[in-house]
Amino acid sequence: QEQVEEAGENINLEADPNGQVLTNEVVASAEPTHIKPKYRAVERFFRHFWCKYTFKLRYLHTLVACASVGVAIWLATRLEPLDEEEVWLPDDHIDMKPVNWMQDEFLITGSQDSYTRVSVVYGVSGIDLTTIIKYDPSVLPDVVWDTSFSLKSAEAQQALMDNCNAIIARDDLVNIHANDPWSCWIVDFHDYQTNINNGTSGFVTYQTDQDFLTAVLDFVHYQNAEGSKPYIKYLDSGQLGIIKDGQGNSRLAFCFFEFQTNVSSFL
Repeated sequence: QEQVEEAGENINLEADPNGQVLTNEVVASAEPTHIKPKYRAVERFFRHFWCKYTFKLRYLHTLVACASVGVAIWLATRLEPLDEEEVWLPDDHIDMKPVNWMQDEFLITGSQDSYTRVSVVYGVSGIDLTTIIKYDPSVLPDVVWDTSFSLKSAEAQQALMDNCNAIIARDDLVNIHANDPWSCWIVDFHDYQTNINNGTSGFVTYQTDQDFLTAVLDFVHYQNAEGSKPYIKYLDSGQLGIIKDGQGNSRLAFCFFEFQTNVSSFL
């Protein structure tokens, strides 16, 4: 084999058995080209089947993809928030037993603030969202009062107390280990009417809502022998919503009672 330098390029020369000189190109062209490549099973599947039918069914695939996206968008518009707390572990699970035990038995100072306190409100039918400014959280919506709300009848007062007693009797709702598990003014009002207000036994029916309001004001401003007012807390906490109408007359527009739940406010 000889190296021949020609026009600045190196050309490998080889001699065949007949004495002829062959270049690289001639040697390469002499190699056999009839050898068929061998494919593995997976390569044959994608080469001869997958690609072939994917191309033939391309319009069907596009239609199915568009339909899937449309169904996904429709389902997304129907999503709603959870209506109950999601349960990750059952209460009898071994990991939940110490947690439940600590929550039920060890309410140290300040820990009860981590539980949700619920207010049951009467006298409000809704809120007017048309008055709010979307990007200004300081502007609150207007209250829509329930004009039919009235507690002047003994039956209405009794129904309110029955609702309160029905809730606070359920230990699955009320955290009885809290310092102040519940607060219901109508229960104390019944006790005041029965045991303190002379000449009255339990609930009575009043002629007008103004007469009932007068009785409620006497109740909250009642002063015991020690000189304290044990029921003024219901007025100070807002459980008794006394407002004035357009003519300047006071009325009991709303009221509520509240209780401490067993549900953590951080869940």
